Amino acid sequence: MGVETPDYYKPLDFNRVKYTMADAECLAKNIYFEAKSEPVAGQYAVADVVLNRVQDSRFPNTICEVVYEGVMRESWKTKQHKDLPADQRIFHP
Repeated sequence: MGVETPDYYKPLDFNRVKYTMADAECLAKNIYFEAKSEPVAGQYAVADVVLNRVQDSRFPNTICEVVYEGVMRESWKTKQHKDLPADQRIFHP
């Protein structure tokens, strides 16, 4: 009689869910900007929140849309140039 392993300890089936390289980059940047000074457990927590939101119907359906859904702030490098066109401005989550 064995003990059943909870789903959250089972390895992910990457054949079931397909992510693009853009999704991977968005997730990596989000982890970096939100938890770069945290231990690995904190970085995993940030990734879990994003992936859980992708699965939740109340949030967007892709990683990039979830990451960029929040407040965006303009980079200080482009904000200081008042005459810079909108398509050349840089924004960060």
